[in-house]
This record gives sequence, C-alpha cells and structure tokens, in this order.
Amino acid sequence: LFNMRKLLIASLVAALTSTVSVTATAASTYSQTKYPIVLAHGMFGFKSLLGGAIDYWYQIPSDLQANGAKVYVTQVAALESSDVRGEQLLTQVKNILAITGAAKVNLMGHSHGGHSIRYVAAAIPTKVASVTAIGSPVKGAPVADLITKTGSLSAVAYGALNALASVIEMFNGPGSYNQSAKNSIAALSTTGSAAFTAKYLSLIHI
Repeated sequence: LFNMRKLLIASLVAALTSTVSVTATAASTYSQTKYPIVLAHGMFGFKSLLGGAIDYWYQIPSDLQANGAKVYVTQVAALESSDVRGEQLLTQVKNILAITGAAKVNLMGHSHGGHSIRYVAAAIPTKVASVTAIGSPVKGAPVADLITKTGSLSAVAYGALNALASVIEMFNGPGSYNQSAKNSIAALSTTGSAAFTAKYLSLIHI
C-alpha cells in the first residue's frame, strides 16, 4: 500500500510537471517575433514613473517579453518637432540594432510616436521590418490646428508645458532633451503633419 501511494504521488507530480512545462513553453513563444520590437511614445510620454508605479505602456512590454518577444522601450523629448524626435529615436534604433545584432526591427509608435517611427523607417528602410502607428494623428490633430490658428497659447503657457515635460523626464530617469511645446503643436497640426508625410512617406520601402 505504501509503495502504491508513492507510485501514485510520483505519477501525479510527473503529470503536473509535464503540464506546467508545456504551458510555460507555449506562453514563452506566444509573442515571439523574428525581429525586436521598438516602442516609441507620444507627447508627454515616458517609459515609467515613480519606480514603475506608473507605466506609460500599461505593462504591454513586460507581457510581450514574458511571452518570447524582445522589446525595447525608447525615450525621446516629450515635446518637440517630428523631425527632432525622429532623429532622437533613430539614434536609439541604431544602438538597438548594434546591441542585438538583429537585421531589422519592428517599430510601434503611439500618438506623436507614429511620426517618429515613420522618420526612422524613411531614414533606414532596409533595417525596418514593420511600422505600426497606434492612435497617431498622421493627418494632424484638430486641437493643434485650433492652437496654431488662434494663437490661444501665450509664451507663459508654452513655458509651463515645457517645464512639465522637463519634470516628467527628470522623474523618468537621466536625460537632457530640450523641450518645445510650440514645435510639437506645430508639427501635429494638419499643415505640419501633411508636410512631414510629403517629405518622408515616399522614402519608406518595407
């Protein structure tokens, strides 16, 4: 009876171990991609704040990583023109390519980050596997149009926005980016977005 009990326990442990192993293996490859995923934030964006208590990407990077993906969360100026932010992202993407040895990357940009990833795709099209814009005002934002046309924001207001962006960057970790709410809003206007698209869209070949 004792030996039978030991046999049953051993069989149960083996079954459970086998089930857990299969589940873990399946979960570890669920989000696996051929190339690394690079995330680019939008206006007032960040990686995380207060020691990770506030996560800009809502735990998406950690979930992707837990299921097999290589994910890199980038950080550019919270407020700047599309070209400036794009160049900052380009530098980081080149570093990611060098560090990982990957032939290409998958770019995902939220809000103004959608402009940033298109800038990178235009600059190094052979190094980009995919471009995904999430909630990105690729044709411009009505609020930006309203501000630029009416001049409703004063120099003091722009200064306050720049200060807020600097504070976010300070709490997010070391960084030395200049902030420009005025450039950011101009870039996200219908005119600014149209000019950006006309300048770079034809250079993207994926």
